[in-house]
Amino acid sequence: MTTPTAEDRSLLTGIAALRAEPGKAAELHGGELHNRRLQRIG
Repeated sequence: MTTPTAEDRSLLTGIAALRAEPGKAAELHGGELHNRRLQRIG
């Protein structure tokens, strides 16, 4: 079994959060994606 990467862990955390609080998780995930886009541009 391979060691999960940071991205894998982030995904798993997102899935767990989604199960717990769908609205909040979507908001969090959307913010994270937006931040990544900004980093790529900058």
